[in-house]
Amino acid sequence: MASRLEEDLCCPVCYEVFMKCPACKRSSSMRQPPSNVALKNLCESFLQERDQRASEAFCSLHSEELKIFSLDHQQAVFVICRDSEKHTNHTIRPIDEAAQKRKTLQKTLEHSKEKLKAFERVQVKCDQTADHMKVQARRKEMQIKEQYQMLHKFLEEEEEARMAALWEEVEQKSQWMKEKNREIAALSDTVRAIEEQLRAEAVSFLTQPVYPLQTVIHSVLVCSVTGRLQRIIRSAEKVIGCNLPPLQDLYATRTLKRAGKIVADPSHPGHKLFQPLPAGIRTKISRHKDAFPPSATSLINTRTAMTVILTVLKCICVITLLKKKYNPAAA
Repeated sequence: MASRLEEDLCCPVCYEVFMKCPACKRSSSMRQPPSNVALKNLCESFLQERDQRASEAFCSLHSEELKIFSLDHQQAVFVICRDSEKHTNHTIRPIDEAAQKRKTLQKTLEHSKEKLKAFERVQVKCDQTADHMKVQARRKEMQIKEQYQMLHKFLEEEEEARMAALWEEVEQKSQWMKEKNREIAALSDTVRAIEEQLRAEAVSFLTQPVYPLQTVIHSVLVCSVTGRLQRIIRSAEKVIGCNLPPLQDLYATRTLKRAGKIVADPSHPGHKLFQPLPAGIRTKISRHKDAFPPSATSLINTRTAMTVILTVLKCICVITLLKKKYNPAAA
């Protein structure tokens, strides 16, 4: 009955269940041909029944349901097939018993599917977190770039300010050195003029008016030389970073002691302007307190001035060395 029905519902050309019109054996020329609802329902019912039968396990030789399972061939077989030569000495189990492993595998599969779903949810969250991290990284990158741009701008401005201050200080030092050079030149001229006067003979030197010479020496040495020397010493203290002794201490210990010996004893061999005493006896200054003419006092002041001049020359050497050290280009 079933085979007869299948033959009636199949195409005699392709042997498939009718999908087109079964009357004229060709496609309809109409765009919307009339449907044979009864034939359509019959074909659909037949296809469903055939699919259901195909899903059931039947023996290909005996067309009977498979009820046992061969563990050696891992194949379901019919009861009669168990005694065949193909399945001789095979381990046979009922199909329900052999299907227990499949059920266990099915449970494992379900558990794996649940884990897979959980992993997929975690993956979605990870993707969202990764996108959020990218957004935060871009924002942080912009902030870092802005901060470094501000830092670069600050460093450039600081560099310009430092360079300007440096060259301004260089200019100030150069002006200071020029001023000191002018003072040194003027002081050298003064020293040279005094040395020319001192190189004259003693008689001609003593025959010159005393008071005008004292006035010149006092005005040059006390007002000019002493003032310039003090300024040079103060400038040297600033440059070398130490405190020099006062001006009077520079020549008091050396010059005044020598002058004191000459003044105290007119018969001293170093006193060249006066002859020694007849007996060569050195007396105290109390006996010869009034024995010095004004010219001798002037000469003593002149010798003191020479000592000051020597001290000035030493200071000039110090300043020259400092100039070579701190301003090699000008030297």
